[in-house]
Amino acid sequence: MLAGEAVGDVEAVFVAKDGRRVCVSGESNVRCDAAGRPVATRGIFRDVTARRAAEAEHRRTHARLAEAEAELRALFGAMRDVVLVLDGDGVYRRVVPTAPDLLYRPPAETVGRRMHDLLPAADADRFLAVVRRVLDTGAPATLEYALDLAQGTVWFAGTGSPLGDGAVLWVARDVTAQKRAEDALRASEARLALALEGTEDGLWDWDVESGAVYFSPRWCTMLG
Repeated sequence: MLAGEAVGDVEAVFVAKDGRRVCVSGESNVRCDAAGRPVATRGIFRDVTARRAAEAEHRRTHARLAEAEAELRALFGAMRDVVLVLDGDGVYRRVVPTAPDLLYRPPAETVGRRMHDLLPAADADRFLAVVRRVLDTGAPATLEYALDLAQGTVWFAGTGSPLGDGAVLWVARDVTAQKRAEDALRASEARLALALEGTEDGLWDWDVESGAVYFSPRWCTMLG
């Protein structure tokens, strides 16, 4: 440093008598004699320990939030459920991009609009009734429903849960395959029942695991 030249933004850490580490920041300058040799120095510093500690905590918090956000992105990326945030007026507050092919409309055409603006009136009425029940009771509620999407009719099992701030978290799972399997089973059972009605055969069925036994009416008649 030259004579009388100030040096700004000087920061250092000192150890106090009680062992505390004290961070200080400020300016210092040096006074020299006629020969240019330093003969005195002066500094003005302030204690910035608390500020630096707060900044360090902010950095740690930001890092934790970034890590949590990355985990959520990975979780949502692996999910195949529809995830929505709705309010008591049926307005879409948020559409989480988990399953774009299962959305009735793209998020850009959905957020900020009411269900009644997008869905058939009967479907919107059912959804809104469930959303308001969740908000009124503070308890989750479920609804099974179907929507006509580009790939055809898709069945969903939805659950609404209170989210706070007058909002409901709606999570819906595609259960189309399950519904089709159930419908096929019912159709098969109906065909079997119809076939048995035209015969004199009796039928019994024993589920070994559950222990449940079914006897057809004809079987009961046969055995009296």
